[in-house]
Amino acid sequence: MRGAHLLTCLVLLVAGCDQRRPPEAAPTERTYDNPALGVSFLVPAAWVDDAEGAAVVVAGRPGTPDFFTTLTLQAGPVGAGDAADLERVLAASWAHVASDEPPYIVARVPTLAGGLPALRYLVAFDLHERPRLRAGLLLSHGASVIDLGYVAPRELFTQGLPVFERAVDTLTLAPPDGGEP
Repeated sequence: MRGAHLLTCLVLLVAGCDQRRPPEAAPTERTYDNPALGVSFLVPAAWVDDAEGAAVVVAGRPGTPDFFTTLTLQAGPVGAGDAADLERVLAASWAHVASDEPPYIVARVPTLAGGLPALRYLVAFDLHERPRLRAGLLLSHGASVIDLGYVAPRELFTQGLPVFERAVDTLTLAPPDGGEP
């Protein structure tokens, strides 16, 4: 059963790599815009943004069915070779996860995002003794490595995956404030 669930997620992850022109916003959507990073994408209009240190979390309001559907936008400085080796960045970013079992990078799919090389990924891990999945898009933009991700408990993962796919499909890159794209 677990293998079938992961296979379904992998198919959805790969299907999201289609490089179409982003669709227009629906009346139930709004644009999340981060000028400092030069990144914007569509999210449900009712969702709220919450900065947590170096990360921004965009999620459904507490008490709503969308509360466990969480998008995160994280950025870190580009290190030597990071722009060319997103695989190394992905492995290093999950090396710190503390659990009884190591996280498993289930899938990696090279793609393009905003015309830049990117890496789509799927990671399985445990948090608070509960299996979780994270789908993400990793790319080098300006002076930062950007990680746009979606995480949910395994049993809820496919319910919120369309929100992540919509964010990826509508991802727009612009020159970051004070930097080059």
